[in-house]
Amino acid sequence: MPTRPGIYFLVITFVLFLISLSYGHSLAFTTTFIFVSLVMTSAHFTNFNLSGIEVMTVNLPADIYAGEATKVKLTLRNESRKHRFDIVSSLYRGDDCEPISLAPGETKVQLVNLPPLNRGHYQGKRVRLSSAFPFGLFRAWKFWKKEFDFYVYPQRLAKRIELGKPDIASSERGRVLNKVEIGAEEFYGHFNYQEGMPLRSIDWQAYARGRGILLKKFVEQSDGLYLFTKANERGSVEEVLKSLTTKVEEAEFKGVTYGLVLGTEKPQFGRGQSFKRMLLKRLAAQDKESREVIV
Repeated sequence: MPTRPGIYFLVITFVLFLISLSYGHSLAFTTTFIFVSLVMTSAHFTNFNLSGIEVMTVNLPADIYAGEATKVKLTLRNESRKHRFDIVSSLYRGDDCEPISLAPGETKVQLVNLPPLNRGHYQGKRVRLSSAFPFGLFRAWKFWKKEFDFYVYPQRLAKRIELGKPDIASSERGRVLNKVEIGAEEFYGHFNYQEGMPLRSIDWQAYARGRGILLKKFVEQSDGLYLFTKANERGSVEEVLKSLTTKVEEAEFKGVTYGLVLGTEKPQFGRGQSFKRMLLKRLAAQDKESREVIV
């Protein structure tokens, strides 16, 4: 498709063509012929410039928060025998990245700016590659099938939240099953595996016996437990989720043991990056359906 400069160029070419017919001027005929040649050459080479370009990987950041722009790493490879110039990638509504050029057989990483998104679970099925090489008169594009998904966590509050005293004292940890998996010493039992939990705690012997994917529970000494619940927060849904997200981040930063309850489920306590991301994904998907990235 012609770009905006391409449309202007086509209009000028058409005007020159009318002048050539009206006055029979040899210079106007020659200029019109040259301009038409540029248009045909540009259309051919712009489309040909995308041939052989493959998307190898799509690497998204581990943590993405609502309202914050982020960068996605795309690995592109040129499988053709020709140089490819000014390749632009896009994941979501536009192409905000620096064009790159690829030599034959070369692989490069391109950083694509992902605009601020609302919280939720996003799913993508393709990546768009485009180019306006060589003259910028036309833009050609193609879609590369590459499935990926990511979570956008709720927005964090501008200031940190003081956690205060633990909701459950250390003397009561046995009663509330204070079980965490990092630095533990004494085996207690099993619980069902959920997405985002660390794989190193899976009981492979139980899995071999056909009991499913179970994670080991351990008992660990702790100063107390912090329990964050939706019922204890005030404000709109988004304000509540912002507050819970900030509290989870603060608890992980301080290295305490914490848990999250959004409904009537039984709380599970833990700490570590995997545990934190599991809770933030629950907050991101709260009252939200899966979304597809539109490119």
